[in-house]
Amino acid sequence: MMERTSNENFLYIAALVSLGTLLAGTVLFPDTFASVDRHIGPVRVSALSVLLAVAAPSISLYAFTRRRELTIRTLDIFFVAFLVYIFMREALSASQENGGALLTLAYAAYAFLLYYGMAVVGQGKNALRVIITLLIYLVIVISAYALLEFFLNNDFLFGDLVQEKIPDPGRGYFRAGSSLGHPVVMGLFLVQAMPFLLYKYALVRPGGKKYMWVGIIVMAFLALEMSMTKGAWISGGILGVIAIVWLWRKKSARKPMIVVLVAISLALTVFTFCYRDMLEAGVTSETRSKESVAPRLYIWKRVPAGIAENPVFGAGMWQGVSQLYALQPVDPGITKPPNAIDNQYMTLIVEQGVTGLLLAMAVFFTIGGQAWKLMRARSSHATWAALIAASLCAVLINAMTTNSLMTWPNMVVFWLLAGALRALTELSHKGKAGYVPPLSGT
Repeated sequence: MMERTSNENFLYIAALVSLGTLLAGTVLFPDTFASVDRHIGPVRVSALSVLLAVAAPSISLYAFTRRRELTIRTLDIFFVAFLVYIFMREALSASQENGGALLTLAYAAYAFLLYYGMAVVGQGKNALRVIITLLIYLVIVISAYALLEFFLNNDFLFGDLVQEKIPDPGRGYFRAGSSLGHPVVMGLFLVQAMPFLLYKYALVRPGGKKYMWVGIIVMAFLALEMSMTKGAWISGGILGVIAIVWLWRKKSARKPMIVVLVAISLALTVFTFCYRDMLEAGVTSETRSKESVAPRLYIWKRVPAGIAENPVFGAGMWQGVSQLYALQPVDPGITKPPNAIDNQYMTLIVEQGVTGLLLAMAVFFTIGGQAWKLMRARSSHATWAALIAASLCAVLINAMTTNSLMTWPNMVVFWLLAGALRALTELSHKGKAGYVPPLSGT
């Protein structure tokens, strides 16, 4: 990496702080579900739009000044083409009343800024460590509030803001959503961040702090259970089994892994026993199945007709559900028809057609290719690449049961980490290993 001038050093710090602000602001306030937004014409003025406006200048300026540190790759063609495509497709299909084109533009701007901003800033010394450390401490804050929220049976900070969009089910159970506002979003966020939390634990030297981090991990797993989000549980379970099998080959990893697994198992067992009635009502009861499984099956049956309506270009972003109901009206007697397809891949093909789906899959596969090359090289970046790949895979697995890349907090973490992976790729190509030291092991 080229040496920075004093002005560029200032821009680097400003850009890094701005990226951290985007991450923290997105997960510490439930903007997506809060009923506090204002409109100026068709433009929705919200916390996230203000954050974007504040953070974009410093990130963009630094990325522009250091643009030569990015080598144009196949991924760039697919990624930019996908973002341009979804915006143009929506601009040609959206009505002037719903502001869909502007919302799509905001999505594309967020993804572009996060990815390329982190791809450049992440090449700076300690940048990745700063972002991952922030992510870990955000997990602590969010998990702690989730536990408090659950035991009080009240989201006293954000409940009044989100109750219009996320009403209390009143079915004998309470699902924690913490500062993200929604249990599904919180559950996936915890799974996205869990690889880094576990890595932090692995690096801490034996002693009191080691057990402190065991307690933090247990708290995060309890918060995950309190979300009662089966999709996140499945994603985390799949990745957890893979990690255990992979790490068991290293004798030095077995003892700390057994300690944390026993602690997690005991905590979850006690919690499940104490709250078995609430968990049964919120996870496996017939009422819960009608609220969770039945709506998905109901809307998924309409997907083939939606695909057939416009198989090449789709209906346009945010237009999928409207098109499905236009083709097959809601059945009489359905009081709360699903308002989302709740499958990212089905949503992509309905809204973006085969063209958009292929572009998105090309982006995902090329990102995966970068991770695989870094891990195979067994360089100093291999561990970081594996952790990031696990986090990205959690989103893509969870995408089978929710629109995981269309919820702002999960999307922000995904593209930020994808940008970090790109930064590692560039550093590896240049032989720069020293810019991404491990998290402090003290």
